[in-house]
Amino acid sequence: MKTILLIDYENLQTVSLESIDPQTTEAWFFVGESQNKLPFNLVQSTQHFGESLKWIKIEGNGKNNLDFHIAFEIGRISATGQHGVDVYILSKDKGYDPLIGYARRFGVRVKRIVNLSQMPSSKQSAPKSKYTDSVVANLSKISSAKRPRTKSSLEKHLRSAFQGKMEPEDIDIIIEELFLNESISERSNRLHYKF
Repeated sequence: MKTILLIDYENLQTVSLESIDPQTTEAWFFVGESQNKLPFNLVQSTQHFGESLKWIKIEGNGKNNLDFHIAFEIGRISATGQHGVDVYILSKDKGYDPLIGYARRFGVRVKRIVNLSQMPSSKQSAPKSKYTDSVVANLSKISSAKRPRTKSSLEKHLRSAFQGKMEPEDIDIIIEELFLNESISERSNRLHYKF
């Protein structure tokens, strides 16, 4: 069975494909027009994908422009009759969900994931931090209207609130875990909390 992984690189810049098999999975990175630099580690870690890797540079700027490119490619995959293909969109942006629901009604096997551990063929384990419960407790004390509204403001809040209590890497793991267990979600670059 063939799998195509569509990566919203504007939304997720920390991606490691080491747990994905390039023999069964194609990885397509969608890169925004203003994203002119890619980390060397990312490029190096994806080279073993060979022809199973695509870099798609988005043309033009605009709200949801990259999302439209991904939607177009899902349509192309569907139109070429690639039945038996599983398509995964790697993004924290819930704005894809209505498109996914619509495509599924026509038999397109597509799913949005926030972490590669959600792919059945992935060997990556789900992120887990011992601080996640403390973070949820901290954020729960803040009124809904005053909680951090963007991922960067959430990162700043956690660095400040837990200064000296956790490593900076823990913050990334916690945020990833909160997305994965759907405690937080993102729509149009705005965070939404489920607690």
